[in-house]
Amino acid sequence: MAIHLLIGTATADSNHDWPRARGWLIAALFFLTCGVVAAADETAAGGTESHARIAQAAKVFLRKQLEGHSGRIEVSMGAIDSRMRLIHCDRPLQTFLPPGGRLIGNASVGVRCDGPETWTLYVPARVSLIEDVLVARTYLPRGALLTTDQFEIAAREVSGAPQGYLTDGEAAVGMILKSPIQPGALISPAALKKPTLIRRGDQVDIVSRTGLLEVRMKGSALGDGAEGDRIRVRNSNSRRVVEGVVNEAGLVVVQM
Repeated sequence: MAIHLLIGTATADSNHDWPRARGWLIAALFFLTCGVVAAADETAAGGTESHARIAQAAKVFLRKQLEGHSGRIEVSMGAIDSRMRLIHCDRPLQTFLPPGGRLIGNASVGVRCDGPETWTLYVPARVSLIEDVLVARTYLPRGALLTTDQFEIAAREVSGAPQGYLTDGEAAVGMILKSPIQPGALISPAALKKPTLIRRGDQVDIVSRTGLLEVRMKGSALGDGAEGDRIRVRNSNSRRVVEGVVNEAGLVVVQM
């Protein structure tokens, strides 16, 4: 856009024309300034990448990565600095997860332009995962033996559950709490342990199995153990110490 400006020269003999000339000068400068600003705005609108397009590309990437995930996914994109100006990308934007990035919770998506003018921007996001999980109905003290009336299934955001969560009540029944849980709080696998079936000094049955052959003998436990734990036991007759797996209360199985 070219703007041509012609201003007459006021002389001592035409002082009466100077106010008019000065008025034309001010008006011309005003329209020149407006034209330059408008042209700059027009260039910026057509030459910079839309923040909305960048955010949408990042959001689509996150949703695609989380397809098939159990539970309900909610994605909230963080704001891109309004002062950020990137050259418009004349091809589809490339998206990726940065090294060490995560998809749940506070996430970050890389958006890259592989056009003539290359650039990369990292867009923050918050990804919430809503699951139906086990929560405590009432206050549960440390050492409590869990029963079905002590917990319920409820929808909770599990994005900030680093110790995991349970969706099946059967996995919790009969377990012991390692730490207290407040009403409404998640019951995580890390908070549970199997009940101790055998304690040090208990009299136990030692079952030795070799193929189809099974030999049963009496012994004493040299340590505590829950189901599936390996403990040492002493044969009451031979005094020999062997290691076996706790099968049930009072029963240790030794594979020969």
